[in-house]
Amino acid sequence: MKSEISPYALEPRAYLARPAERLALQGYRGWTWTVASRSPAPWREVCRLYRSDLKENAEMALQALSDFVETLGLCAACPLRMRGPEAHGLCRDEALVLALLAGLQHCDQAAIERSVSAICCPAKAEDVTCAAGIYAVTLRMLDRYLLPIPLQVVGRISSAETGLTPPPSGKTTLH
Repeated sequence: MKSEISPYALEPRAYLARPAERLALQGYRGWTWTVASRSPAPWREVCRLYRSDLKENAEMALQALSDFVETLGLCAACPLRMRGPEAHGLCRDEALVLALLAGLQHCDQAAIERSVSAICCPAKAEDVTCAAGIYAVTLRMLDRYLLPIPLQVVGRISSAETGLTPPPSGKTTLH
């Protein structure tokens, strides 16, 4: 484990600007926005980000990301929510995705279980956990460690009904 700093000790923009968190969040947003908007533009931006950051390892990470978000999207009882690609805050589902990936990277079984149970149906929890695990391990292999998120914070996130931060005026999360 690379860092024991709490993500909440950092200013939110600093936390989301960290390489691992930025890759995971922008990857999730880009994939879901591509599906929701039926436009390849968000995914092209994700590919550029990954290629810029991960160089020759980008394709492996993009495949793991794609498999994870597709698996998650197929089993979500309610379609996945996300903020716009350039939004500074997180919605509930985005925070749970980061918590799940961080839990997997830091072997925090309680955080993993709490995150996955809040974001997908019980029948598909194993599939989602497996796909998320492959993506989390891929990032970890590439020295992209997400900061650990304490279980009590994961609990507060999973209990939130509408999200951690309100969407910008005139914008909504997609359902």
